[in-house]
Amino acid sequence: MYEKPKCPLIGQNGNIFNLMGIASRTLKRNGMSNESKEMCSRITSSGSYDEALSIIDEYVESLVMDIRRASREGKLGAIETVYLGGGTPSYIGMRRLSMLLYALSMSMHLEPEVECTMEANPESLTAPMVRDIWALGVNRLSLGVQSFDDEVLRILGRAHDAEAARAAVRAAQERFENVSVDLMCGIATPMAQAEYGVAKKSDIPVIFTAVTDPVAAELANADGTPVGEITGTSDKLPVEAQLKMIRQILPEAKNIGIMYTTSEVNSESAIAEYKELAPQYGFEIVDTGISSSADIALAADTLISKVDCITNLTDNTVVASLPVILDKAAAKNIPVFGSEIEQVKIGCLAAMGLDYIELGKQTGKMAAQVLRGEKKASEMNYETIKEAAFYGNTQVAGNLGITLPEDLTENAAELFTEIAQ
Repeated sequence: MYEKPKCPLIGQNGNIFNLMGIASRTLKRNGMSNESKEMCSRITSSGSYDEALSIIDEYVESLVMDIRRASREGKLGAIETVYLGGGTPSYIGMRRLSMLLYALSMSMHLEPEVECTMEANPESLTAPMVRDIWALGVNRLSLGVQSFDDEVLRILGRAHDAEAARAAVRAAQERFENVSVDLMCGIATPMAQAEYGVAKKSDIPVIFTAVTDPVAAELANADGTPVGEITGTSDKLPVEAQLKMIRQILPEAKNIGIMYTTSEVNSESAIAEYKELAPQYGFEIVDTGISSSADIALAADTLISKVDCITNLTDNTVVASLPVILDKAAAKNIPVFGSEIEQVKIGCLAAMGLDYIELGKQTGKMAAQVLRGEKKASEMNYETIKEAAFYGNTQVAGNLGITLPEDLTENAAELFTEIAQ
């Protein structure tokens, strides 16, 4: 039997293919190319993460030996924090975890005040595992819960469902005082509402974004303060600025059409604001409600026949079918105004709109404050983009025979000269 070369794995990404690559390079450097090829072949045809790790162990001295060697060399003194992650240790099974945690406790002389964190995913964390890793010295558990919504988990390709996620949190809380699902981020109102509905039962902070009216969605109080461990950013439309812009571009227009989803709380509040402010600029709002994307084609035909232009909201269902609306409006020479930069890129005439990249950055800064422990979500009022910017599309304007006013174009955040496909 050949002598196993040493293969340092401390601090490495725990993805099995990454570990395989490290082990393979180690073998090749030690003149063991055939063994490297054999190991890779066996790993790629193995049936589980645990089996794959066993195969790596056959060929190299891996993590436990690495820990013991580092301890003998005096590299593990004054340990304050231990973190088992960068992969998902719960996948390797209790036998391997026991061996690893025992090596850690013996080599690092872990004291109770040392924070020892382990990552785990709901589908691989069991109640017996929770008891065992707690007994072996883990005192903080970080759970990989991206969402408590089954549809979101399906889209993300997660192996567990919402109930498994909740069960994992409950199991962890049976033994651990320090259970970390660091935070959850809900994008748009339905998702933010669903995630907060579950997260508030365990005080997991939620950061939302693209929620037009957090108050109407019952995610914030009327004064902007949080209703619990939840805060975030609003993509509330600058309605008055939009109306003023439309009047500048279309001085003769009278009727503005708006299409919205009747089940969208955000859309209903936005339309109410449009109707309140429109008379100040000489407009009447004509709105058409839909219940699903299947209604859009017919609703667009009806709306276009009644209005001088259309202004779009951030309504998810309508935005998803915006190309249909744009095509029908263009055929009748009806301008369509957008609500954010991407809508102008793909064919809306103009918008006093939002830049969702900037909104995302703003949301990320709030999340970072929570993750760093600088503030709790419950201590932060929700935020909005401070000022709307003008975006215009000169190709659309040319197609419609419209000249965009100079005082708008000269101060534009961005002008697009073509329609993005």
